[in-house]
Amino acid sequence: MDLDDPLLVRELLNKPDFLNEVLSEVQAGEWLTINRIDRIMKYLPRLIDAIENQKILIAATSGCELTNNSRFKIIYTSGLDYLKIKDTTDIATILQYGLLPKNFNLKSSVEKIRYLKTYVENYIQDELIEKSKIRNLVAFHLFLPLAAESAGTKLNFTRLAQQIGVDYKTIQNFYELLAESRTGFYLQSSDLKLRKVQILSPRFYFFDSGFMRSLDNKLSDKFLENTAEYQKYYKHWCISEIYKKNLDLKLSYIETKDKVAIDLVVEMPNQEIYLICFEGAQKIIPAHLKNLKSIGKDLPQARLILVSEALGELNDQSIQKLSAAELFNSLIENLVLL
Repeated sequence: MDLDDPLLVRELLNKPDFLNEVLSEVQAGEWLTINRIDRIMKYLPRLIDAIENQKILIAATSGCELTNNSRFKIIYTSGLDYLKIKDTTDIATILQYGLLPKNFNLKSSVEKIRYLKTYVENYIQDELIEKSKIRNLVAFHLFLPLAAESAGTKLNFTRLAQQIGVDYKTIQNFYELLAESRTGFYLQSSDLKLRKVQILSPRFYFFDSGFMRSLDNKLSDKFLENTAEYQKYYKHWCISEIYKKNLDLKLSYIETKDKVAIDLVVEMPNQEIYLICFEGAQKIIPAHLKNLKSIGKDLPQARLILVSEALGELNDQSIQKLSAAELFNSLIENLVLL
């Protein structure tokens, strides 16, 4: 059942018996797949009944979290898994255009940009504005590019509110909408004990780099390595890729009042701690290791990792250098071994 088809949705909503007809054709042990189950949420009890009494299996996608998910295993995802397609693309293309499945198959930059702009416009209208009944549309449209621009930095609701001309509570509500719709997610400040005073404001990350660049009106800009923009998107993509894998890890970040920062803190179920910094530059210099070494002194039990695609090894034996793919694989493999 592909519920991206508005005619099918209308028929299901207007004729409750139609769903029963569909379910009667599914045999015990067979799968029924439903695309966008959230569009017929009022029938969720009937579908759960079919699982329990007809013994059928249901696999479904949803644009929002199910209110009653006791009978479903929820897997959050958004784009293609980099580990599955890493041999067929390059990281610069991923950072620039993201990993939405349809966009990945388009060949030219013009096609990718056109698709992303259309996708984002429709997403904002259908998944955010219509579902949430936003009243201040002007403020929301002004907010989105600012949210993309400030992604990965500590949230300052008051500053953003002043830029748009609304109260800070409105900005908070906008971010909550993005989080609830899985358009992005918060990364909280670490609660690990340090001798340094930490910044406690959360950071916010979007689910896809191409989506974020579209919001930021950067799709047509030249995208060059060894720039601050490339570094921003490399860090953002790595963290988002780990988050969407839903590995049951505790994720946070560290930033102190004197600007010493760890991009990602990963706490494993066995209490092992990873302190991770991401560096998009083509060459690693001693300054890139400074933050890891500084925070590592307060957490001597932690594993220090620099993630970079730069060639060569580090001269510092206390810090391990991994590529993004090696980090993703390492997290998955270590969880399997626990």
